Amino acid sequence: MKKVEDLAVPFIISLVIITIWEVPAIMASRYSIMPTQSAILSLIIIVLLPAVPVIYGWITGNRTGALIIGVVPLLILGLIIPIQSGDFLNRQWVATAIAYWGTLMLIAGLAGYFAAKKELKSLVVSGILVGVWFAVFVSGLN
Repeated sequence: MKKVEDLAVPFIISLVIITIWEVPAIMASRYSIMPTQSAILSLIIIVLLPAVPVIYGWITGNRTGALIIGVVPLLILGLIIPIQSGDFLNRQWVATAIAYWGTLMLIAGLAGYFAAKKELKSLVVSGILVGVWFAVFVSGLN
């Protein structure tokens, strides 16, 4: 039973991240919020995407859970965003999505995995991976 709980918590955290990701869009559509407020909230959420697996891995030491938290939210966001924009299953989108979102998932998952080792050198590797994650993320912005 302990194994199920070890895997359930990362999936729940992943779903919370997805829910939080949608908050700025919901707020912008229902309330008249300033674009600056929406941008700040979006920036906080973007920072959380690679940080949560690292924090979770460091605190719990659960390598599998940290990897799940690094991969699942980005996998779901990689599907939600193109569906919302109408670009889903375009040939160019498929190739780009595999390269871009797959790289982000791999980097965030590995960052969480290394943080879960709870060693200083692994935490340094994790920090470097988070920096690479942001560089890849920014490179995909149009």
